[in-house]
Order: sequence, then structure tokens, then C-alpha cells
Amino acid sequence: MRGVIAVLVACNSSPTPPAPVESKGQDELKVTIDGKRVAMAKAYLKGLPAGRWQVYVTTAEATCHELMTNLFTNREGAQTLHLNIGHRLATDGTLATVVTEVFLRGSGEVLPGSSAKVDGDTVTLSYRATGDGHAYEVTGSLVAARCGEPPKPPPPATATAMVTVAGKGLPLVGAIRKGDDLVLSTGPKDCTPSTPWAEVILERTGGAWHLSGEWFGQTFQSETKDLAVTSTGKELALAGSGTIGGYPVALAGKIEATECAR
Repeated sequence: MRGVIAVLVACNSSPTPPAPVESKGQDELKVTIDGKRVAMAKAYLKGLPAGRWQVYVTTAEATCHELMTNLFTNREGAQTLHLNIGHRLATDGTLATVVTEVFLRGSGEVLPGSSAKVDGDTVTLSYRATGDGHAYEVTGSLVAARCGEPPKPPPPATATAMVTVAGKGLPLVGAIRKGDDLVLSTGPKDCTPSTPWAEVILERTGGAWHLSGEWFGQTFQSETKDLAVTSTGKELALAGSGTIGGYPVALAGKIEATECAR
């Protein structure tokens, strides 16, 4: 009888369930603020025009809606990172992915030498920044909730225009003309004075060419006469190559321009 009881007890017993695994947050991301290590918990990622991304990281909670609207709830005691990732083109044709802006209670400054990579929902960062009286150093990777992508505008159906800068070619999507002045852009452009979100913007004003856009982070100017634009009605025919700010620039193809009042 004792043997039967022993077997019944053994059959009815169950192993102790394993303890639940505690979330480690963003353990692969090392963040220091004024030299003090800060553990981040949540990260959120959204796409921006011109092949850019925006990242929001917090020690507390947030939502995709907050990132998509850029209206964030002030959570007491929370430390946050808010930054943009984009590309910078060198005159030798190297296209680097970097941290382009940081927002520290409004704005901040990224120190030279940053790098970044976005691979699906994994973001790898290495940058130093200052702002709001504090110094930030961020290295490592995080896993973010993907919150949305911007619509990619198709090029005009009749456009064959291309711009090539330092060996990197892109289709031109936008073109406006004001008398002899014109703007050519790899992003949509209308007659409003706003600057388009575009990798490359070429502007001819008063006979001088200006090169700017998200790939550069600044504006370069040249008096080159080697870039040619001829028009037949609204259609612009582009040709030639020259140098602007040390960048070799070439134009080719045709695009229809929007006529704007001066």
C-alpha cells in the first residue's frame, strides 16, 4: 500500500514553473548623460522623406502616435533621446549614414564623427551631442517599434531627368521656374517658398548655381556655366557637368517645370 501511495504522490506532483523572464529593455544601448549611465526602456522609429528616419528613446513609456505627431507626453523623471538619422555625401562619392540632428528640449548639437545604421527594427548608433546644458554619449544598438513610413512620391510620368552628384545618380521629381531662375529637386517642389525634403536640390539664381539638400546639410555655390538648361514651353532639357563646392555635378534628360510668379 505504501508503494502505491508513493507512486500516486509522484504522479500528482508537478515541477516548479520557471520564474518569468524580466524584460531587459534596451540593454545593448549604452547611454551616458553628463558621464552617468542611463538605462533606456523603449524605442520608437518612423521614416521621413528623403530616406531619413527619426528615433525616440525613453526610460519610461511612449506611443507611436506621439512620435508620428511629435507631441510627446511629459512623463515625470523620464530621460529621452530624440534624433534624426540621414545621409551625408562626400566629394569622393562616399555616402555615410549619420545622426544629423538631436532635439534636447528643442534643439541640440551633434558633434562630428557620428554614425548610424537602420536595419529593420534595429538601430545602431554612435554619437556625442550637447544641449540644454548637458553632454550625451550614445553607443550600441536598440530595437524599436516601427511607427510608419512616409509615402514615396512617384516621379512625373514624362520626366527622364537625372542629377548625378559625386557619382550618385537620382531622378529629378520637382522643377519650378521663375523667369530665368529655377529649382530642380529630387523631392516634390511647388511655388511656395518652402524648401523641399530632397536628397539633392539644385537652384539657379541670378546665373549662379546652388547645391543643397539632405545629403549635404549646407549650401554650396558656383558660377559654373557648364550646366545647361534649355526650355521648350514648360519642358526643360538638361545637360552638362560642372563642379559645385568640390562636388562633380551632371544633369541629363527632360522634365516639365511649373511656372511660378516672380
